[in-house]
Amino acid sequence: MKIYRTIILFVTLASLPLSSLLAADVTGKWTVEFDSPIGRLNYTYDLKLDGAKLTGLAVRQLDGQTDEIELIEGKFNGDTLSFVEVRKFQDRDLRIEYTGKLVDDRIQFTRKVGDFATMKLVAQRVREAPPTRRPRRTPPVISPEIGAGGKVTFRLRASKAAAVAVNGQWPAGRVSMNKDDAGLWSVTVADIAPGVWEYSFQVDGLRMIDPGNRAIKPMRNPRTSILHLPGKPPLVHDFQAVPHGAVHQHDYHSKSLGRVRALAVYTPPGYDSRSDTLYPTLYLQHGSGDTEATWTVHGKTHWIIDNLIAEGRAKPMVVVMMDGHADPDRGNNTVLFERDLIEDVLPLVEANYRVHRDAAQRGIVGLSMGGGQSLTIGLNRTDLFAWVGGFSSSVPQAERVADALDHPDITNQRLKLLWIACGKEDFLLQRNEVFIALLKKKGIHHEWRLTEGNHSWPVWRRYLAQFVPKLF
Repeated sequence: MKIYRTIILFVTLASLPLSSLLAADVTGKWTVEFDSPIGRLNYTYDLKLDGAKLTGLAVRQLDGQTDEIELIEGKFNGDTLSFVEVRKFQDRDLRIEYTGKLVDDRIQFTRKVGDFATMKLVAQRVREAPPTRRPRRTPPVISPEIGAGGKVTFRLRASKAAAVAVNGQWPAGRVSMNKDDAGLWSVTVADIAPGVWEYSFQVDGLRMIDPGNRAIKPMRNPRTSILHLPGKPPLVHDFQAVPHGAVHQHDYHSKSLGRVRALAVYTPPGYDSRSDTLYPTLYLQHGSGDTEATWTVHGKTHWIIDNLIAEGRAKPMVVVMMDGHADPDRGNNTVLFERDLIEDVLPLVEANYRVHRDAAQRGIVGLSMGGGQSLTIGLNRTDLFAWVGGFSSSVPQAERVADALDHPDITNQRLKLLWIACGKEDFLLQRNEVFIALLKKKGIHHEWRLTEGNHSWPVWRRYLAQFVPKLF
């Protein structure tokens, strides 16, 4: 019996017109546009069915004006419908009667305007656009995430990578990372000591910066990110609550080299307010592959000198940091660098900054390649620089500084300080030791510092903090 009743019901439904099955589908918005004696009309009917009762609004647009009228006397039966729109016309109610039939997504209307006119209309259903789905945003990758006690988490999204590792200057060195189901690689490295460290990711053998970290070491070919873990208490290179100077960026046309170059200048706290004060100048050079910005962004020169001045350990000074790569082919780099320094940069600095112009108030020092440049120029031009230094230097050959070596009396009279330092694990140690032996043999006064450490920025920041207090 149940099966029979189901079949009868199915046959009965199948025999009904499609419009009857979709009776409730009259609910919604319908639009029609047509010409009338008063102009071009655009109607939208917003209909709502409640049982057999039909209600809604008629929204009319005419000559850029929009109004709406509530529909009355609405009825719906099977696939036919009717309603009335009442408007004011010459101070009396004008009935506009609609009768129509629902056919799929259309209503075939007869519209009777009082006793004036009757017309046939077809209103189309307004299909509401489905709500736009905002694409799910992938949450940003937080890397590095610094925790307590020197614990740092590194992350990289690389779903197709087969092997990822983080490679840092800290003792743990290279550490493999693990991938989750979403393709996010991560690893937490513990017990990283306070300091400013370089690190990079190795992705299937490719070395790259951390894309989640805006701190990038300035280089001619950037490939390392910076991790700065301040000390407690603060270290000499950390930002501290002391008066701070400013770092200025200059682009200039080097007449001696025939191209545009760049340099950075640090001015000490109070420089702008002490308009009658002249300052000594230190020319500070980076190593091979770095830029004029590396000594500040990564070396923290400005913070080191700010802190030393605040402690009373250093005199306020102007620091000039040039681009050490003067020769694109590298074959004649030191010669061209010296030419740019003496013919272009010295005049630029002394024309734009309140600095002394005598050798006793000028120093020059650098690291690695910059150390070689500083020692070569400093020893050859003692008429310009009385304070000379080199950190982990690519020291010059004896013939490059022969005049200074062959005239020790003049060299010692002019130089106030010749300071050279190198780490025990530095690959340039042997060359530095040979150079120190040569200075001793020639009777050139100097200070030699053999320290712990290798050829890296943690060592050079420490050297700068030791060298600057000796100046001027």
